[in-house]
Amino acid sequence: MIYKLDYFSCFVITWLTVGVSCLVTFLVASIFVKKYYKGYVEDSAAATSGGPTTNINNINNNGSLNGPIRKIVVACDAGMGSSAMSASSLKKKLKEAGYNIEVVHTALQNIPNDADLVVSHKELTSLAMKAKPDKYHMSISSYFNPPEFNDVVRVVKENNDENQKYIASSENVSIYENENTVATEVLALENIIITDQIKSRDEALKLINKHFVEGGYTTPRYLNGMLEKEKEFNTNLGNGLAIPHGSCDYKNEILKTGLVILVCKNGLRWNDEDVKLIIGIAGKGDEHLDILAKLATEFDTEEKVNEFIALNDKVKMKNVLEDVED
Repeated sequence: MIYKLDYFSCFVITWLTVGVSCLVTFLVASIFVKKYYKGYVEDSAAATSGGPTTNINNINNNGSLNGPIRKIVVACDAGMGSSAMSASSLKKKLKEAGYNIEVVHTALQNIPNDADLVVSHKELTSLAMKAKPDKYHMSISSYFNPPEFNDVVRVVKENNDENQKYIASSENVSIYENENTVATEVLALENIIITDQIKSRDEALKLINKHFVEGGYTTPRYLNGMLEKEKEFNTNLGNGLAIPHGSCDYKNEILKTGLVILVCKNGLRWNDEDVKLIIGIAGKGDEHLDILAKLATEFDTEEKVNEFIALNDKVKMKNVLEDVED
Protein backbone atom coordinates (compact mmCIF):
# COMPACT_ATOMS: atom_id res chain seq x y z
CA MET A 1 0.00 0.00 0.00
CA ILE A 2 1.32 3.42 -0.90
CA TYR A 3 0.50 6.29 1.45
CA LYS A 4 0.07 9.73 0.01
CA LEU A 5 0.91 12.63 2.29
CA ASP A 6 -0.94 15.87 2.11
CA TYR A 7 0.87 19.22 1.79
CA PHE A 8 0.75 20.00 5.52
CA SER A 9 2.31 16.65 6.48
CA CYS A 10 5.14 17.16 3.97
CA PHE A 11 5.71 20.62 5.37
CA VAL A 12 5.94 19.32 8.96
CA ILE A 13 8.25 16.43 8.05
CA THR A 14 10.54 18.74 6.08
CA TRP A 15 10.94 21.18 8.95
CA LEU A 16 11.40 18.40 11.47
CA THR A 17 14.23 17.05 9.34
CA VAL A 18 15.85 20.49 9.09
CA GLY A 19 15.43 21.03 12.81
CA VAL A 20 17.05 17.74 13.75
CA SER A 21 19.97 18.43 11.37
CA CYS A 22 20.52 21.84 12.91
CA LEU A 23 20.43 20.39 16.42
CA VAL A 24 22.97 17.71 15.56
CA THR A 25 25.26 20.29 13.89
CA PHE A 26 25.02 22.57 16.92
CA LEU A 27 25.84 19.79 19.38
CA VAL A 28 28.87 18.64 17.37
CA ALA A 29 30.13 22.18 16.85
CA SER A 30 29.70 23.02 20.53
CA ILE A 31 32.15 20.26 21.44
CA PHE A 32 34.89 21.79 19.28
CA VAL A 33 34.09 25.35 20.35
CA LYS A 34 34.21 24.36 24.01
CA LYS A 35 37.53 22.61 23.51
CA TYR A 36 39.00 25.58 21.62
CA TYR A 37 37.68 28.10 24.14
CA LYS A 38 39.09 26.10 27.03
CA GLY A 39 42.52 26.08 25.40
CA TYR A 40 42.27 29.78 24.64
CA VAL A 41 41.34 30.67 28.21
CA GLU A 42 44.12 28.48 29.62
CA ASP A 43 46.69 30.09 27.32
CA SER A 44 45.46 33.58 28.26
CA ALA A 45 45.52 32.75 31.96
CA ALA A 46 49.05 31.39 31.68
CA ALA A 47 50.25 34.52 29.90
CA THR A 48 48.90 36.78 32.65
CA SER A 49 49.81 34.60 35.60
CA GLY A 50 53.48 34.11 34.82
CA GLY A 51 53.00 30.48 33.81
CA PRO A 52 54.00 28.75 30.57
CA THR A 53 52.64 30.57 27.55
CA THR A 54 53.47 28.62 24.38
CA ASN A 55 54.60 25.27 23.07
CA ILE A 56 57.61 26.60 21.16
CA ASN A 57 59.95 25.38 23.90
CA ASN A 58 59.18 21.73 23.28
CA ILE A 59 62.57 21.43 21.58
CA ASN A 60 63.81 18.07 20.35
CA ASN A 61 67.42 16.97 20.90
CA ASN A 62 68.03 19.81 23.34
CA GLY A 63 71.13 20.02 25.49
CA SER A 64 71.02 19.58 29.24
CA LEU A 65 71.44 21.71 32.35
CA ASN A 66 74.19 20.35 34.56
CA GLY A 67 74.09 22.34 37.77
CA PRO A 68 72.81 25.85 38.54
CA ILE A 69 72.16 28.44 35.83
CA ARG A 70 74.71 31.21 36.33
CA LYS A 71 74.90 32.66 32.82
CA ILE A 72 72.17 33.17 30.20
CA VAL A 73 73.03 34.23 26.67
CA VAL A 74 70.46 35.97 24.45
CA ALA A 75 71.61 35.40 20.88
CA CYS A 76 70.57 37.00 17.60
CA ASP A 77 72.17 37.01 14.18
CA ALA A 78 74.07 40.28 14.64
CA GLY A 79 74.41 40.47 18.42
CA MET A 80 73.69 44.19 18.56
CA GLY A 81 70.27 45.77 18.98
CA SER A 82 67.70 42.98 19.24
CA SER A 83 69.53 40.71 21.65
CA ALA A 84 70.87 43.65 23.71
CA MET A 85 67.39 44.97 24.44
CA SER A 86 66.05 41.49 25.11
CA ALA A 87 68.92 40.66 27.48
CA SER A 88 68.16 43.78 29.50
CA SER A 89 64.46 42.93 29.75
CA LEU A 90 65.21 39.35 30.80
CA LYS A 91 67.73 40.54 33.39
CA LYS A 92 65.07 42.79 34.91
CA LYS A 93 62.44 40.03 34.93
CA LEU A 94 64.82 37.61 36.63
CA LYS A 95 65.70 40.20 39.27
CA GLU A 96 62.01 40.76 39.97
CA ALA A 97 61.70 37.01 40.51
CA GLY A 98 64.63 37.09 42.95
CA TYR A 99 67.40 35.70 40.71
CA ASN A 100 70.53 37.77 40.13
CA ILE A 101 71.94 35.95 37.12
CA GLU A 102 74.40 37.16 34.51
CA VAL A 103 72.56 37.85 31.24
CA VAL A 104 74.60 38.78 28.17
CA HIS A 105 73.90 39.17 24.48
CA THR A 106 75.87 37.98 21.50
CA ALA A 107 75.74 36.99 17.86
CA LEU A 108 74.87 33.36 17.09
CA GLN A 109 78.40 32.52 16.01
CA ASN A 110 79.89 34.01 19.20
CA ILE A 111 77.89 32.17 21.89
CA PRO A 112 80.42 31.71 24.73
CA ASN A 113 81.37 28.28 26.02
CA ASP A 114 80.45 29.17 29.61
CA ALA A 115 76.79 29.79 28.74
CA ASP A 116 74.38 27.66 30.78
CA LEU A 117 71.24 28.59 28.84
CA VAL A 118 70.89 30.08 25.35
CA VAL A 119 67.80 32.10 24.41
CA SER A 120 67.07 32.94 20.77
CA HIS A 121 64.20 33.83 18.47
CA LYS A 122 62.17 30.80 17.40
CA GLU A 123 63.28 31.35 13.79
CA LEU A 124 66.94 31.25 14.85
CA THR A 125 66.93 28.52 17.51
CA SER A 126 67.92 25.78 15.04
CA LEU A 127 70.99 27.84 14.04
CA ALA A 128 71.84 28.48 17.69
CA MET A 129 71.63 24.75 18.38
CA LYS A 130 73.97 24.03 15.48
CA ALA A 131 76.43 26.57 16.89
CA LYS A 132 76.24 25.15 20.43
CA PRO A 133 74.56 21.71 20.33
CA ASP A 134 75.61 20.85 23.89
CA LYS A 135 73.87 23.85 25.47
CA TYR A 136 70.31 24.04 26.77
CA HIS A 137 68.26 26.19 24.37
CA MET A 138 64.99 28.09 24.73
CA SER A 139 62.98 30.01 22.13
CA ILE A 140 61.15 33.33 22.25
CA SER A 141 58.57 34.68 19.83
CA SER A 142 59.91 38.25 19.93
CA TYR A 143 62.99 40.06 21.16
CA PHE A 144 60.84 42.76 22.80
CA ASN A 145 59.45 41.58 26.17
CA PRO A 146 58.23 38.20 24.85
CA PRO A 147 55.77 36.15 26.94
CA GLU A 148 58.19 33.21 26.81
CA PHE A 149 60.36 34.99 29.39
CA ASN A 150 57.90 33.44 31.87
CA ASP A 151 59.16 30.05 30.70
CA VAL A 152 62.78 31.12 31.17
CA VAL A 153 62.09 32.31 34.72
CA ARG A 154 60.29 29.05 35.47
CA VAL A 155 63.25 26.97 34.21
CA VAL A 156 65.68 29.07 36.26
CA LYS A 157 63.53 28.67 39.36
CA GLU A 158 63.11 24.91 38.98
CA ASN A 159 66.80 24.33 38.21
CA ASN A 160 68.43 26.74 40.65
CA ASP A 161 66.14 25.87 43.55
CA GLU A 162 67.11 22.23 43.02
CA ASN A 163 70.81 23.14 42.93
CA GLN A 164 70.73 25.76 45.69
CA LYS A 165 73.58 24.12 47.61
CA TYR A 166 75.93 24.86 44.71
CA ILE A 167 75.08 28.59 44.59
CA ALA A 168 77.06 30.96 46.78
CA SER A 169 75.02 33.67 48.48
CA SER A 170 77.65 36.20 47.45
CA GLU A 171 77.11 35.63 43.74
CA ASN A 172 76.11 38.99 42.32
CA VAL A 173 76.78 39.46 38.63
CA SER A 174 75.51 42.40 36.61
CA ILE A 175 74.95 42.74 32.90
CA TYR A 176 76.75 46.10 33.03
CA GLU A 177 79.64 47.31 35.15
CA ASN A 178 77.55 50.35 36.13
CA GLU A 179 73.90 50.20 35.21
CA ASN A 180 73.30 53.89 36.00
CA THR A 181 76.00 55.24 33.72
CA VAL A 182 75.29 56.27 30.15
CA ALA A 183 78.02 57.14 27.68
CA THR A 184 76.77 60.55 26.57
CA GLU A 185 78.97 60.69 23.46
CA VAL A 186 77.04 57.76 21.98
CA LEU A 187 73.94 59.91 21.52
CA ALA A 188 74.72 63.36 20.18
CA LEU A 189 71.98 65.99 20.37
CA GLU A 190 72.16 66.57 16.62
CA ASN A 191 71.39 62.89 16.10
CA ILE A 192 67.91 63.26 17.57
CA ILE A 193 65.68 64.08 14.62
CA ILE A 194 62.03 65.10 14.95
CA THR A 195 60.23 65.18 11.61
CA ASP A 196 56.95 64.62 9.80
CA GLN A 197 58.55 64.43 6.36
CA ILE A 198 59.74 60.82 6.26
CA LYS A 199 57.28 58.56 4.44
CA SER A 200 59.00 55.16 4.08
CA ARG A 201 61.33 52.74 5.85
CA ASP A 202 64.13 53.06 3.29
CA GLU A 203 63.93 56.85 3.40
CA ALA A 204 64.32 56.67 7.18
CA LEU A 205 67.34 54.37 6.87
CA LYS A 206 69.01 56.75 4.41
CA LEU A 207 68.53 59.67 6.80
CA ILE A 208 69.85 57.68 9.75
CA ASN A 209 72.94 56.59 7.81
CA LYS A 210 73.52 60.19 6.64
CA HIS A 211 73.84 61.23 10.30
CA PHE A 212 76.05 58.24 11.06
CA VAL A 213 78.42 59.14 8.24
CA GLU A 214 78.49 62.87 9.03
CA GLY A 215 79.22 62.11 12.68
CA GLY A 216 82.05 59.74 11.82
CA TYR A 217 80.24 56.70 13.21
CA THR A 218 80.11 54.59 10.03
CA THR A 219 81.15 54.47 6.42
CA PRO A 220 78.49 55.11 3.72
CA ARG A 221 78.34 51.34 3.07
CA TYR A 222 76.69 50.78 6.45
CA LEU A 223 73.40 51.70 4.76
CA ASN A 224 73.67 48.51 2.71
CA GLY A 225 74.09 46.59 5.94
CA MET A 226 70.90 48.05 7.42
CA LEU A 227 68.94 47.29 4.26
CA GLU A 228 70.33 43.76 4.22
CA LYS A 229 69.36 43.31 7.86
CA GLU A 230 65.70 44.06 7.05
CA LYS A 231 65.76 41.24 4.49
CA GLU A 232 67.13 38.83 7.09
CA PHE A 233 65.05 39.85 10.08
CA ASN A 234 62.52 42.62 10.73
CA THR A 235 63.80 45.22 13.20
CA ASN A 236 60.36 46.59 14.05
CA LEU A 237 59.52 45.40 17.56
CA GLY A 238 55.91 46.46 18.07
CA ASN A 239 54.64 49.36 20.20
CA GLY A 240 55.54 51.75 17.37
CA LEU A 241 59.28 51.10 17.83
CA ALA A 242 62.02 49.96 15.42
CA ILE A 243 65.76 49.50 16.03
CA PRO A 244 67.49 49.22 12.62
CA HIS A 245 71.14 48.13 12.56
CA GLY A 246 73.52 46.50 10.12
CA SER A 247 73.93 42.81 9.46
CA CYS A 248 77.01 40.92 10.66
CA ASP A 249 78.76 41.21 7.31
CA TYR A 250 78.90 45.00 7.68
CA LYS A 251 80.39 45.27 11.19
CA ASN A 252 83.67 46.51 9.72
CA GLU A 253 81.80 49.55 8.38
CA ILE A 254 81.25 50.76 11.98
CA LEU A 255 83.97 53.23 13.00
CA LYS A 256 82.66 53.99 16.49
CA THR A 257 79.51 53.36 18.48
CA GLY A 258 76.61 55.72 17.95
CA LEU A 259 72.85 56.05 17.99
CA VAL A 260 70.50 58.08 15.82
CA ILE A 261 66.96 58.67 17.08
CA LEU A 262 64.36 59.42 14.44
CA VAL A 263 60.93 60.56 15.65
CA CYS A 264 58.33 60.40 12.88
CA LYS A 265 55.34 62.21 14.33
CA ASN A 266 52.92 61.02 11.65
CA GLY A 267 54.30 57.48 11.66
CA LEU A 268 55.37 55.34 8.72
CA ARG A 269 55.02 51.74 7.58
CA TRP A 270 57.96 49.59 8.65
CA ASN A 271 57.65 46.13 7.13
CA ASP A 272 54.31 44.94 8.55
CA GLU A 273 53.86 47.53 11.32
CA ASP A 274 53.38 51.26 11.84
CA VAL A 275 56.25 52.87 13.73
CA LYS A 276 56.89 56.35 15.11
CA LEU A 277 60.11 55.94 17.09
CA ILE A 278 63.17 54.62 15.24
CA ILE A 279 66.51 54.02 16.96
CA GLY A 280 69.36 53.52 14.51
CA ILE A 281 72.24 51.56 16.03
CA ALA A 282 75.92 51.37 15.09
CA GLY A 283 77.40 49.23 17.84
CA LYS A 284 81.15 48.69 17.86
CA GLY A 285 81.49 47.97 21.54
CA ASP A 286 79.13 48.04 24.51
CA GLU A 287 78.81 51.80 24.95
CA HIS A 288 75.26 51.85 23.55
CA LEU A 289 73.87 49.17 25.86
CA ASP A 290 72.69 51.44 28.67
CA ILE A 291 70.43 53.44 26.36
CA LEU A 292 69.13 50.21 24.81
CA ALA A 293 68.41 48.95 28.31
CA LYS A 294 66.44 52.12 28.94
CA LEU A 295 64.46 51.54 25.75
CA ALA A 296 63.69 47.95 26.65
CA THR A 297 62.42 48.72 30.13
CA GLU A 298 60.73 52.08 29.60
CA PHE A 299 59.18 51.72 26.12
CA ASP A 300 57.42 48.42 26.68
CA THR A 301 54.01 49.83 25.72
CA GLU A 302 52.78 51.97 22.85
CA GLU A 303 51.47 54.52 25.36
CA LYS A 304 54.97 55.08 26.72
CA VAL A 305 56.37 55.47 23.22
CA ASN A 306 53.70 58.09 22.48
CA GLU A 307 54.50 59.92 25.72
CA PHE A 308 58.15 60.12 24.69
CA ILE A 309 57.24 61.40 21.23
CA ALA A 310 54.90 64.00 22.78
CA LEU A 311 57.92 65.62 24.50
CA ASN A 312 58.74 67.08 21.07
CA ASP A 313 62.01 68.45 22.43
CA LYS A 314 65.49 67.07 21.69
CA VAL A 315 67.01 68.05 25.03
CA LYS A 316 64.15 66.53 27.02
CA MET A 317 64.33 63.33 24.96
CA LYS A 318 68.08 63.06 25.51
CA ASN A 319 67.60 63.66 29.25
CA VAL A 320 64.97 60.94 29.45
CA LEU A 321 67.24 58.39 27.79
CA GLU A 322 70.19 59.36 29.96
CA ASP A 323 68.22 59.58 33.23
CA VAL A 324 69.03 63.26 33.63
CA GLU A 325 66.68 65.28 35.83
CA ASP A 326 65.13 68.36 34.19
